[in-house]
Amino acid sequence: MHRLFIVFGLALHSLLHIAAVNAAPTTIASGVWSLLSVPGAESITLEELVGDDLPSEQIGSGWAALSFDGASGTYQPLALSDRLAPGEGYWLQHFMGRSIEIDYPTPATLPALDSSEACISAQGCYTVELPQGAGDVWSLLGSPFAAGVEIEALRLVTERGVCVDGCTLDQARQAGVAGDTFFAYESQNNTYTSLRAGDVLQPGSGYWYPSALSAATGSGQLLFPVSASSTSIFTSNQMLGRGINLGNALEAPYEGAWGLTLEAYYFDRIADAGFDSVRVPIRWSAYASNVAPYSLDPAIFERVDWVLEQSERTGLATVINVHHYEALMANPGAERARFLAIWEQIAERYATADENVFFELLNEPTEVFNEDATRWNDLLAAALGVVRASNPQRPVIIGPVGWNAIERLPELDLPDDPFIITTVHFYAPFAFTHQGATWVDPVPPLGVSFDADALSLGASFQDWSWSTALGIEEDGLSISFAEQFAGFNLRLPVAAQPTQLTLEVTGSVNLTVLCSATDAFQTVGELNIADSNSTTFSVDVSACPADSLNVALQNQANGAASFLLHDGELCTAEQCMPLVESAGDVLTRQLTIAATWGQQNSSPVYVGEFGAFSTGDMASRASWTDVVQRSAHSLGMSTAYWEFGSGFGAFDIEQDVWITQLLDGLIP
Repeated sequence: MHRLFIVFGLALHSLLHIAAVNAAPTTIASGVWSLLSVPGAESITLEELVGDDLPSEQIGSGWAALSFDGASGTYQPLALSDRLAPGEGYWLQHFMGRSIEIDYPTPATLPALDSSEACISAQGCYTVELPQGAGDVWSLLGSPFAAGVEIEALRLVTERGVCVDGCTLDQARQAGVAGDTFFAYESQNNTYTSLRAGDVLQPGSGYWYPSALSAATGSGQLLFPVSASSTSIFTSNQMLGRGINLGNALEAPYEGAWGLTLEAYYFDRIADAGFDSVRVPIRWSAYASNVAPYSLDPAIFERVDWVLEQSERTGLATVINVHHYEALMANPGAERARFLAIWEQIAERYATADENVFFELLNEPTEVFNEDATRWNDLLAAALGVVRASNPQRPVIIGPVGWNAIERLPELDLPDDPFIITTVHFYAPFAFTHQGATWVDPVPPLGVSFDADALSLGASFQDWSWSTALGIEEDGLSISFAEQFAGFNLRLPVAAQPTQLTLEVTGSVNLTVLCSATDAFQTVGELNIADSNSTTFSVDVSACPADSLNVALQNQANGAASFLLHDGELCTAEQCMPLVESAGDVLTRQLTIAATWGQQNSSPVYVGEFGAFSTGDMASRASWTDVVQRSAHSLGMSTAYWEFGSGFGAFDIEQDVWITQLLDGLIP
C-alpha cells in the first residue's frame, strides 16, 4: 500500500478578528484516519462539510466519521445530518483510492464568546465543555478559530474548587483537575505527539485532551482566546495566503536587466486572480555604498515605496527581502557591517508601514553559510536585533541555509521572538523543476516529466546507492545491482536508531543488510530472497548504531542481480518511514517535514519559492504546481509561487493573460 501522509492543518485567506473565515481546501488521503475539527463560528452538518467530496450512499462502507463522547468513553458514527461543533474533534477515514479535498464553509458570525475575568483576550473566549467522570476523562477537541492558539493561552474554569477563577493548564495539572498536555495523531507513523505550553493548536486539527473533573470541581470549561500576542504570528502568516513572486525585476543588477520592469497593472492582475500577497525580491546591495555608513540610494527607496503603494491599492500583503547579496554569501565577516546597516535603513524607512508588510532577512543563505550554519544563526540574530530596534512586532521571515532547504531546518536556530515566520524554498525534484536551466552547471537535461501517481523512493530517504540502478515500474521500484557487493543504500534524513526493516519484494537475490553512522558499514543481518512470487520479509536491524545515517542492502551474488521492491518501511526508534511512495506523496511528505518543524518551534511556515521552469512540459508543470500548492496549504503553510512573468512565469506578459493550467493549480 502506498500511503499519503498528512499533518492536518488549515490555511486561510482572511485574518480572523470579527470577520468571516475563508478556509483553504484540506487534503485527506485514502485509507488513513485523520483527526479534524471545524474552525469558524457555527456548527455545520457532516453533509455540508463533505457532501461534495464523499458519496453519501457509501457512508459506513466507503467512508465514515466518528464523534467521541468523553463522559461515556464511546465512539458514535456520524450521520450526514449530524452537526459538527466548533471546538470539538472528529475522526474521518475514507477508502476512495485517492486523496480528497474538503472545503470548509464560510461562517457568517463568530461563536458566542465568554468575557469572564479568566479569559485573557479582550475580544473574549470560546468555551468548550469538559465532561466529569472517575479519573481521567478524555475529550476530542480542536481550535474553534482560524488562527492557531498557543496552549499556554488556554484557561480552565471549574464550577467549584481551585480553578473556579481560571487556571492555566499547568496550574490545573498541579491541582489534579486536568492535564497540561494535548496529543496530536500523526497518521504517517500511527503515533501520537504530545503538545504542551509553547506549542500551538492548529486550526482544522483535532487533539486529545485529558481532564479529571469530579463532584468536587463540578462542571468545567476550556477557554480559547480569540486573539493574543502569542498567536498573532500565525494569524499574520495567514495574511500571506497564496502569493506570487515579482521575480527578475528588482533583484536583477538593475531593474530591466533581466527583461522585466514592474508595472502597476501587474498588481491588478495578481489581485484580480485571487492572490493574497506578493513577494518582492530586491538586490539592495547594488544600491548601497561600499563605505560606512553604507547609505542606500534614495532611488531604490522611492521604487520600493511605489511597490508598497501598488500593493496597498490592490489589497495585497507584501514581502520585501534582501536578495542576491552575493558578496555576503562569499565573505560574511567582511560584509557583516554593511548588511546590518542596510537592514537598519530598510527597517527605519518602513517602521510605520502597514501590518501587512513583511521583512525577509536574506534570500537563500548559501556558500560560506552552507559550510557553517552557525555563522548564519549568529548573523540573523544580529540582523533581527537591528530590525527590532524600530519594528518591535513586525513579522520577520527567516530561512535555513542550503538555499532555504527543508533538510537544513534542524540547523536553523531561531531567536526567542514571537514574530518570526520560517521560510523554505521547494524545487523537488530538481531534475524536473530545473530541466534546461542554463544558470545551473551542468545544465539539467530536458525531457523530464512529472506524474503525481508514479511510484518513487520514499520521501524520507535519499538514494546513496553504489553500482546500483533504481528504475520505476508500474507496481514498484526495480533495484538492479551491476556487480557483486553493489549496494542499494537508503540515506536517512537525520541520524537515528533503526529497529526494523520490512520489504515486500519479487525476485531472487541474496542480500546482506548493512548499517553505518559514518562511512564504515557493519553487517546486521542477511536476507535471502529466493521465491519468484511477491513475498514480505522483515529484518531486525536494532543492531545498527544508534546514530545511523545509512541502511543498505548489498548484493552477495557472484555478478549482477536484481529484485522488485513493491512496498516496505524502515522503522527507527521514533517513526516508521515508507520505502515506496507515489511522486505526489513524496512532495507532500517533504513539505510535512517543514510543517512539523514549524509546529515544534512555534513558528508558522512560508514556502517563499516553488515553481517549475518553462522548459518542462505544461501538463507536468501544472500537475506539480497543483500538488505542491494544495499540500502546502493543507499543512497550514502560506506560499509564494516563483514567479510572475519570466522563465517560471504563471502570467504571459506579452498576451496579458494568465497561463490557465498553472493558475488553476495556484488558485483552486
